[in-house]
Amino acid sequence: MSSFAVYERYYADNQSPLGRKKSRHKHNRQKGALDLNRILSVLIIFLLLVLIGELVFHLVITPRLVLKKVSVDIDGYYPYGNEEILRIAGLEGGVSFLGVRERDLEEKLIANPMIKDARVKKQFPHSIAMSIVPRAALASVLIDTGNSSIPLCVDREGYIIAAEAGENKPMPVISGVRFVDARPGMRFPEELTRYLEQLSDLKAASPELFGLISEIKFIKKSTTDYEVVLFPGHARVRVRTGPEINPELLKGILLVIDVVQKQGLTESLAELDFRAGEVVYRTRGG
Repeated sequence: MSSFAVYERYYADNQSPLGRKKSRHKHNRQKGALDLNRILSVLIIFLLLVLIGELVFHLVITPRLVLKKVSVDIDGYYPYGNEEILRIAGLEGGVSFLGVRERDLEEKLIANPMIKDARVKKQFPHSIAMSIVPRAALASVLIDTGNSSIPLCVDREGYIIAAEAGENKPMPVISGVRFVDARPGMRFPEELTRYLEQLSDLKAASPELFGLISEIKFIKKSTTDYEVVLFPGHARVRVRTGPEINPELLKGILLVIDVVQKQGLTESLAELDFRAGEVVYRTRGG
């Protein structure tokens, strides 16, 4: 063995603890740097893959996910076609399927005064299903424009809607309401909507009583106060009431009319007045 090899071995065997510690520290530092480089390399590769995936998604996949089919289910009478519904929802022309938000479409549809409720459901990859609930007619309404009367309908919330085509369901006619420019989508004065809600409740609770009302005429007394004249369909008698309608009131009116008819006083009777709680008879010419 050469003297140099003996010295090297001797040096290694007799190296101080401090020297050995520095050597290990240097080795660990080199190993840590190598591990960090590996992690950074993996991270860079991952980010590149994500970027490539985003580019492929937006440049290749997204253009192919165009809205191709919209099915519309309408629960009730709606006077306009599906094209009008698509226009309201903003789905005209080429629309990205992924860019469509169900809640946004529902809000656009419900904002239309002719639509009471709407539900939208996306069906991957390129279809949308819409369920529309139009406003339901509660009564026919003769809108007084000053020169003529226009027949339309009104719903529970006071929205004027188009008269249903071929409508033959029994419903009362509302008169005495005047609009400068009558058209579907307008709304009754706020002070009349509570009466319409009560009328709708009457229809739900007692459809037979509801069907006996031929006409309801609103008579304005002030900016916020009004009274009502009812015209029963089975008797030629005017009945003046306050701003309330319910089954009990209508039953009382029908009972009095029945008594009047049995006594043969219908021809001479001009009006029944129920406003004061007690029935007041007014005769013709009296």
